[in-house]
Amino acid sequence: MTGHPNVLFIVSDQHNAKVLGHVGHPDVRTPNLDRMAAEGVRCDCAITQNPICTPSRVSFLSGQYCHNHGYYGLNGPNPGWLPNVLGHFRGAGYLTAALGKIHCPAYWVEDVCDIFHDTCGTSIGGRSAAYTAFLRERGKEHLEDHGSLPEFGERGRQSMEGRPSPLTFDEAQEGWVANQAIAVMQRAIEEDRPFFVHASFPRPHQCTSPCQEFWDLYDESALTLPPNADYEMVGKAPHLRRTAERWRQGDWTLFEPRTFEAGRLRKLHGYLGAISQVDAAVGRILDFLRHAGLAEDTIVVYTSDHGDYAAEHGIMEKAPGICSDAITRVPQIWWAPGRIRVGHVVTEIVESVDLPATLCALAGLPALETSVGSPSPTCCVANRALCIAWGSPSSPGPRVYERGRIDTFTIRPRCSPIPTQTVSESSTILRMTHGRCTTSTLTLPTRTWCRRCTWSFSTGWLRPPAPRPSWV
Repeated sequence: MTGHPNVLFIVSDQHNAKVLGHVGHPDVRTPNLDRMAAEGVRCDCAITQNPICTPSRVSFLSGQYCHNHGYYGLNGPNPGWLPNVLGHFRGAGYLTAALGKIHCPAYWVEDVCDIFHDTCGTSIGGRSAAYTAFLRERGKEHLEDHGSLPEFGERGRQSMEGRPSPLTFDEAQEGWVANQAIAVMQRAIEEDRPFFVHASFPRPHQCTSPCQEFWDLYDESALTLPPNADYEMVGKAPHLRRTAERWRQGDWTLFEPRTFEAGRLRKLHGYLGAISQVDAAVGRILDFLRHAGLAEDTIVVYTSDHGDYAAEHGIMEKAPGICSDAITRVPQIWWAPGRIRVGHVVTEIVESVDLPATLCALAGLPALETSVGSPSPTCCVANRALCIAWGSPSSPGPRVYERGRIDTFTIRPRCSPIPTQTVSESSTILRMTHGRCTTSTLTLPTRTWCRRCTWSFSTGWLRPPAPRPSWV
């Protein structure tokens, strides 16, 4: 293997950040994601750039905001001018693969991957021929139910109802994608190359039809509704109140009893089971990394493109009213044994647009030049200090150094394109001129940050904290 670590970028679709065991949800079972968070870093205030699938995914793969990349709806033409993180790592010699629900503009991801399988048919070529053949060999193609409950015909499309799937875990997209990810990693080992695997699971997005083993984890009659499931919604936006009223009519239900109260429990039952199914897929991949001896040479991140109401406000789906915390806040968990803090909780705001910059910084690669994101607090490791120099004279992009390997480096603060400052480990006084910010003098080893440009300083090293709100 080369000196660069592997990357496993795991995404689920429509995962409410509150529905995880380690953040205190009373019912959901997510043992693998809980272990991942306990052994790594979790970001409790991770915000998606857009609550719609495609624009969100373009943002976290490119490091660009929607008003820059221009995508606000589903799919679209290839933004050939816009690089993405998969192509960036491929250019550095990585074996790249995108597997599962990719849901991006035409050929934008396909063209920079060595291996590509869109199992949902959200790309130009339709559903992966390999996954389709896999189901046909088993006589199960007509039973695939991630986006439709086929027994109900057109009424079953994108249904909010919940019921167990007739497919086994290995036949479902989560199991199949996990197995394909492992096959890609095995190929990379054989070829002696680092890998960048983007594994994207379609669940818990509706239809909420988990495999039987995950459906059976929950007793529907004992499920805990969200604390804001039933209330008067005083002060809420009119369209949100109308949406809740429409859901309460119960005409969306398909199974008996066809009441709102029974239907939302089935929806919640299926949603929790679908999250447990995603959790099992994550666990299968992480177990492979551990058993193959790759854990300490791999950076893993788990996140979602956006959230879901999951019965909050009495609403079953995410739209309209898609600017609520349930929709815009997403899980973000980092796991990289020996490279990042253990059991650390980041409470600052972290944006999905920061993912490419953070992956590049942790992997020791130059930044994706077109990305506007910044490395998140994940870059702070235990027992080792990392220095990230942005725009230094010797490097056009961020470079990562272990303390002791470099004495002096220069930083160009984000709040101004012109002024620079020099930090020396041997210095006792650090003077910073931040353009519009006031000049400050710090005596090492004090630690602070410039609230405008958000760079964080401490003795002999620095790291960027999470992007700070504009009002700070």
